[in-house]
Amino acid sequence: MQLSQLVASALHLPSYAESQPVVSLNGVTTFELQSGEQHYRVHLVKDEPDEDVKLPEAAKLAAFFNSKFFHETVTGNQLAIPCGRFERSFRIDDADVSYLVFVIRFEKGWRAHQLSEEELCLVAEKIGAIHAINTASMQPEFLRVIEENHQNIRSYQASVEPHLLKIMQEAVQGELAQYFSLPHEVMERVETVLASEDESDWSPPSERVICHGRLTADNCFFKQKSDNGGGSGCKVDLVDINEWENVHFGDVAFDLSNLIISSAEPSVRRNKYMTIFRSYYYSRVDQRTTDFRLSDLKRLFRKHHKRAVILGIEPLLEMLTSSEYEDVKRAHSYRWESALEDAFDFATHDYISDEEHCLFAKVPPTSTMLRHVFRKSVQLTFNVRTLASAAPAASVSVDKEALMKLRKRTGYSYVNCRKALVQFGSDNLAEAEKWLRERAQSEGWAKAAKLSSRATTQGLVAVHSIDSVAVIVELSCETDFVARGDSFKALLETITTSAMNYARNNAPQQGSEKIVTVNVDLNTLVSSDGKPLNEVLAMTVGKLGENITVRSIKALYAPAGSFLYSAAHPREGLPSVSMGKFVSVIALRRANVEGLFPTEKLASQICQHVIGMRSESLGEPPKTEKVETQKKRAEGNKDELNDFVEVQATHIDEDETALLRQAFMLNPSQTVYEYVKGHQAEIVDFVRSELGSSE
Repeated sequence: MQLSQLVASALHLPSYAESQPVVSLNGVTTFELQSGEQHYRVHLVKDEPDEDVKLPEAAKLAAFFNSKFFHETVTGNQLAIPCGRFERSFRIDDADVSYLVFVIRFEKGWRAHQLSEEELCLVAEKIGAIHAINTASMQPEFLRVIEENHQNIRSYQASVEPHLLKIMQEAVQGELAQYFSLPHEVMERVETVLASEDESDWSPPSERVICHGRLTADNCFFKQKSDNGGGSGCKVDLVDINEWENVHFGDVAFDLSNLIISSAEPSVRRNKYMTIFRSYYYSRVDQRTTDFRLSDLKRLFRKHHKRAVILGIEPLLEMLTSSEYEDVKRAHSYRWESALEDAFDFATHDYISDEEHCLFAKVPPTSTMLRHVFRKSVQLTFNVRTLASAAPAASVSVDKEALMKLRKRTGYSYVNCRKALVQFGSDNLAEAEKWLRERAQSEGWAKAAKLSSRATTQGLVAVHSIDSVAVIVELSCETDFVARGDSFKALLETITTSAMNYARNNAPQQGSEKIVTVNVDLNTLVSSDGKPLNEVLAMTVGKLGENITVRSIKALYAPAGSFLYSAAHPREGLPSVSMGKFVSVIALRRANVEGLFPTEKLASQICQHVIGMRSESLGEPPKTEKVETQKKRAEGNKDELNDFVEVQATHIDEDETALLRQAFMLNPSQTVYEYVKGHQAEIVDFVRSELGSSE
């Protein structure tokens, strides 16, 4: 029999539906059973009768029993904690294997991978109520066993951490690198965060409360309220928090910090974290006095970034290797990487305060006074909340319209635009914009200098042609991830269009029978708004965090009486500029005769042939032998390639590298020369280039 059948039999369920089993990070297997309106969650582990149990098995058993003891205590003491209620425990023997099982009843709800501010505040209120439970009333044996089991779990987690970091390193260097904005910096930042030390000049609150241990959005289940919010305004209720394997007694901010860091969109995490902590604080003090302040929660939130980032690695890897939708994977990676960025900045003391971004937003000065008010009377809660939510005294207001205008003008972040307006005022946008650009430029140059020694083996080649002028630009970077990004392509487009403007204004005297190639110096080029391109390059390096180099900029000029045409492969460019790993330019002469095969299409075919057949030289036209043939064509059977061609027999060498004598890619029975001549055109010269050829 299947395990689910054995469990259902033990629970006396005549009929049931079962879910797929899942294994927690600690190794405990769970699955759900539904019978009628009742929902059961089954937890099981393999029994280990040997006394000499190794650490992984010991941690698995510790997680199982911690969750079991917790649910027994919550159910037996009727504690107001939104979690399942203990049903029963038993042992199952299946063949030669014995399993330990416990079952809980729970209320079915829905969950989300990312929580909104409203949902986070709701969970915060519930945690506040949980923390108001007096642990002194619990059995000493329960407290002791919970802590001992948690120590076993922590020891196991510490033992596998080096292996986990190695897997993470392989992930950001392999296929999973596509999910990170700066994959090459991830492990360096993780190592810096791990090596950092907590503040030594501050003593955190000594109070210990019930902690879930790994509280994330995946553990929180919600349900729509029957009255759709009623007077409270909140339309959902938190009905279940599951997976209590890591339950322990820890500090007051750990669970909520981990929840915000792992499950909130970065802008909510950075700018609304104190709103969420206030929801927790008010819920807590409504039921029990406290010796800590809101400012203590802020410092704990900063401290817990380190552990939350490390705890988040395993769920992150699990998500990125799952069958979830791509947008869910990328959102998860974005949350984790932005939290790592903040933790890294805390560790290196590079975090700049703007009084709104997380952890440095000043707590209102009234909060210390209000702490004493709470102790005297919880009946003042409403008035207290009104005061505590007032704007910080040190905060400077900025005009929202000016802020939006400055962001639209410059494209810089909300935080930096706000700093500029605070410094120069809403009426002085010109100075604010100038300050922003100077700051971005200096930061970009500094990062460009720091990264300049890194190898750049990836990138794109761009080509652009207008009449008798063409330009080829090779731009390289460190990773293919950056090369495929919009910012990199936009930079390449800017350089290419600027090079084209320069080339057209500095054309040499005509007279050559070959394409004339002129190298162009990046330092001579400016963007359409007059900014030096070396500055634009440095700012892009600062933005992307990768070394980017311009390997070559070439201006090409057509021989007399011809025009230049170009193509790229694979086509990865923007509408105005062709980009790819390979590019080609051909010089084509052709009389302007009405009714001929379109010149643009003819030139495109030859350009693609040059790329695909790797032509090395122009060569001499092939020798032909006249062969009498009768040309027959069924009526209505159109041959687009040879509508205007009279074919002659020619010997074709498949290994030929000279363009004119090569078999034409779209019609191998003809040479390129024959095909073009049949269309009354002449190839005068060509240039072929590919990524890395400028080295």
